[in-house]
Amino acid sequence: MAERSSSPEGGDEAPSLPSPLPAASSTASATPSTSSATSVSSNSAAVSSELPLPLIGSVVLVSWDDNSTHEATVVQSRERRPGQLEYYVHYLAYDRRMDEWVALSRIDLEDYKKQLEGDKPDGPKSSKRTWEPTRKVTRNMKRKTEASHMGRAGTGGSQASLDAVEREYEKNTKIKHITSVYFSKYRLSAWYLSPYPEEYGKLPHLYVCEWCFKYMAHRHALLTHTCTRRCPPGREIYRKHHISMYEIDGAQEKLYCQNLCLFAKLFLDRKTLYFDVGPFMFYVLTHVDDTGAHVVGYFSKEKESHENNNLACICTFPPYQQRGYGRFLIEFSYVLSRLEGRIGGPEKPLSDLGLIGYQSYWAWELLTALHKTDEPVTTAQLSARTGITQDDVVATLQWLDLIKYWRGHHTICYTTKQLHAATVMRKLRPPKLEVDTRCLRWCPPTAPPKEERAAGGDDA
Repeated sequence: MAERSSSPEGGDEAPSLPSPLPAASSTASATPSTSSATSVSSNSAAVSSELPLPLIGSVVLVSWDDNSTHEATVVQSRERRPGQLEYYVHYLAYDRRMDEWVALSRIDLEDYKKQLEGDKPDGPKSSKRTWEPTRKVTRNMKRKTEASHMGRAGTGGSQASLDAVEREYEKNTKIKHITSVYFSKYRLSAWYLSPYPEEYGKLPHLYVCEWCFKYMAHRHALLTHTCTRRCPPGREIYRKHHISMYEIDGAQEKLYCQNLCLFAKLFLDRKTLYFDVGPFMFYVLTHVDDTGAHVVGYFSKEKESHENNNLACICTFPPYQQRGYGRFLIEFSYVLSRLEGRIGGPEKPLSDLGLIGYQSYWAWELLTALHKTDEPVTTAQLSARTGITQDDVVATLQWLDLIKYWRGHHTICYTTKQLHAATVMRKLRPPKLEVDTRCLRWCPPTAPPKEERAAGGDDA
């Protein structure tokens, strides 16, 4: 893996920094308050000195700005100012993007005291809440573990190692210090921890150039930052109206891709690609106007995928979500796969938001294909027509309740009425943006002959 890089060099022109807008977020309307929140009880602050303070690992009730309360586990504590305690909490019913630092006044200390009293020997039966974190191992975790245990017989040791990797990942990514990032004209709420260098990664706010993704610690640094770049590096392979796509080789534009990945990690939980960008191609989607090509999202994919994945990581930046860009990126990855003459799919496991996006895309493509045929069709035929892997075809048809397992085979069962009912039930809508292949200027990369690759491997 490459060493952690320094910031990229600038250019000649200094971009202006408009007044920051409210933090962009795609969470539900009932969200945790990040300012002065209403306490759970009116006398919470007054009696806080008489009540026990939460301990690390305990589960407490935290108030939100809509006066609702939610269970959360206490991950860490700090004294932000003399006499002002804050606690970093993880909400049990929500994704880690909702984790935040909360003031003591937002914690129901009365309820916490009742928990402790319930654990006393002479008290009632304990009702202490517990937290069981659940998460999946990423591809790089599996590779590291498999490499370190190559040749070990059985699965017991390997599983124990995977568990250890999970615990280590959970420990190292539990607390995010960056709460917001200034990017273009937006102030974005950071969802997850990103491994920026320590002098930047532990700041409450970060400033990022929207053109080169250079990260800075202060607003003044961004105001005085000179950057001549007005579009991503690499080659423009798609342009239709204001939509443009750039193909970037991670080995050729290492610094740009590293900074792009660090920024994207603020909004991705299980992303593990930050610095070793050489084996990947990046496809950066932009919105073009008079000032330049503004990056709205991207996806990356391995140059050589042993699992036939057509996408490794995908991210649409929060200000541009719910506009059809994520669906466009997914479709673009399948268009490239079809041009390569292969059937592929995204690297798994998918995140919660990623699964929603892919289910919507798969369902719409399969329903469209079924509407166009009047004859019985198999999952293999649907896979060949859509470029979606057969496993994803089966899983999506099960989600739509259009497939049955009968006599050892999956059988697609549907009527026109059932197709319409599935569309309504899953609230599927036509895509807001579609890839126009007539505007694509791209050819599949030609792999070197096997003899040359073998010779190259011997020389290495």
